[in-house]
Amino acid sequence: LSEPSNAVTTVVDREAPTLRVVSPAPGAATGSLAPVISGVVADGLTGVAADTVVLTVDAAAVDIDYDADRGAFSYTAEGLRDGAEVALTLSAEDVAGNVALLSTTFTVDTTVADVTPPVILTPSVNGVAMTPGAETQIAATDLDFAFRVTDDLSGVANVYVAYDGV
Repeated sequence: LSEPSNAVTTVVDREAPTLRVVSPAPGAATGSLAPVISGVVADGLTGVAADTVVLTVDAAAVDIDYDADRGAFSYTAEGLRDGAEVALTLSAEDVAGNVALLSTTFTVDTTVADVTPPVILTPSVNGVAMTPGAETQIAATDLDFAFRVTDDLSGVANVYVAYDGV
């Protein structure tokens, strides 16, 4: 008899990536004729196949800015008409071949006042993903914060970060 071999762990990924459009909020109105469309594409098991992330705006595929390390995408729409309902479709595939599809709409209404706060996308500390509203503990004295902030109406003028309340 031979000695037992080393244990092997196998993960079977049958879950499609998670897709989320953050801005403009699905079903909401934006007052901008050139809103930044942004969101998150994530897969916690095998990862997202970056070249499969596709955003269509009114059935036309557009060139998005996709940050695979953070799982965030953005695209500045242009040429939208006031009063238009804009259809978005976001699709992505993970490395295991599972496909996800998300369809939503937003409306362009230039009479809308900007009352929505900016959105923070994919925050992390020292490369560890943070969940907004949840505590993230990092065992380090040097901290490297990373995140993206977007606002589809007025843009983002300033970003303030507090560490230990300071």
